[in-house]
Amino acid sequence: MHNGRMSLKALRTFEAVVRNRSMAKAADELYVSAGAVGFQIRALEAELGFRLFDRVGGEMLPTEAAVEVSRQIRGGFEQVFGAVQQLRLSRDPGFLTVNCDVTFGMLWLGPRIADFQDQHPDIEVRLNLTDNDPEVNLAGADIAISNGDGQVQGLHSIRLTAESVSPVCAPRHAGPDGRISAADLAGMHLLHVEWLAPETLFRTLTWDEWFALAGVALGAQTTRGTYFSHTASAIQLAIAGKGVALASDCLVADAIAAGQLIRPVDMSLRMPWDYHLSHSDRVADLHKVKAFNNWLLALTARFRTDG
Repeated sequence: MHNGRMSLKALRTFEAVVRNRSMAKAADELYVSAGAVGFQIRALEAELGFRLFDRVGGEMLPTEAAVEVSRQIRGGFEQVFGAVQQLRLSRDPGFLTVNCDVTFGMLWLGPRIADFQDQHPDIEVRLNLTDNDPEVNLAGADIAISNGDGQVQGLHSIRLTAESVSPVCAPRHAGPDGRISAADLAGMHLLHVEWLAPETLFRTLTWDEWFALAGVALGAQTTRGTYFSHTASAIQLAIAGKGVALASDCLVADAIAAGQLIRPVDMSLRMPWDYHLSHSDRVADLHKVKAFNNWLLALTARFRTDG
């Protein structure tokens, strides 16, 4: 019968075996012998009262129950390790870790982070680019910046932008007045982002939907082009003059200011999610977090006007 004191070592060993599908690989990862791993697994099975693995061709195959239990254990370990790491970082007043959405980090925050360091030379910044959700993003970080609705239980979230997308292209694609008709855009090489695909939550943000908003009947014409996993890649190709992308103001602000991109049509689709900054309440009053929040909110103020 379970006594409420299940061994953490056994649980960690079990999770490693499930993930590696091998006692030997788990042993190497944990710096113990294969015999010690086998002992922990047998002890855990005895404690639980049911089998966790089947041996098939020399491979350790977890049962269906084992896979589910392992997933929950892994999530628990990640939360514990993340909380410890976050506590460690939060106690270092001069070190700020920001986990940031890849596209926002590449195109907007990254080019500006030196300005924050110039204003706050006492704060050292580590900027990590990741596409995880805020609650995952905060593992080992003080602040997370992600694209979403800002409703994350247990976290304090601040909206940074009001996201709408409209076409952008290199100036040479447009006429002398910098304009292109919506109908003419339909015949150009279009740059698609896969997370804007119809089967996703962002199904209203495809090129087909933009043309419908613009009143362009595509008929048998298809919106062919190149597909990307990140908006940053589509924008880079647009800058190179290889097509037309859909992008929000903050992501192309620098390229438009530099004359690398233009907006040939003034018609935008409002996105259901915006960029948000999130952090836990335990770090809210830290000088490094307050300084970064104030700096970022001031710079993003012009992108928070709903269009």
